[in-house]
Amino acid sequence: MNIGFPEAPTQKAMERYMDLTARKQSLVAGNLANIDTPAYRTQDFSIELAMRDAGKPEPGLVLRRHDPRHSPGRWPAGATVDAVEVEGLPQRNDLNNVDLDREMLNLSRTAMKFSLVAQIMRAGFRKLQHAISEGK
Repeated sequence: MNIGFPEAPTQKAMERYMDLTARKQSLVAGNLANIDTPAYRTQDFSIELAMRDAGKPEPGLVLRRHDPRHSPGRWPAGATVDAVEVEGLPQRNDLNNVDLDREMLNLSRTAMKFSLVAQIMRAGFRKLQHAISEGK
């Protein structure tokens, strides 16, 4: 008998947040990799707006079950995040607008956000482990 572990909504939200911060890190790394590419335009997205949009009550895509033992599920409507071109950044003569200082700040902030949520999740798992082991 397979008894599923109930997932708390907070844990799901933290997992989503960590996924988004990892995606933003990748996007910033791409901006930095293209700092010398002529006509490259800086790409970005807001983690906070993506989290807000993911919480909207939209039906999403229903997942098909191939086995009756699979859990019924939905792919959240806000599961994908599209990066957009950042407007208003000064551009150089080669039409590239990647700003090293801005991207390094973005990288640092995003790493800090990921680390904070990871620490919170670790603390929650330690509490759970402590409860399971009856405080031993």
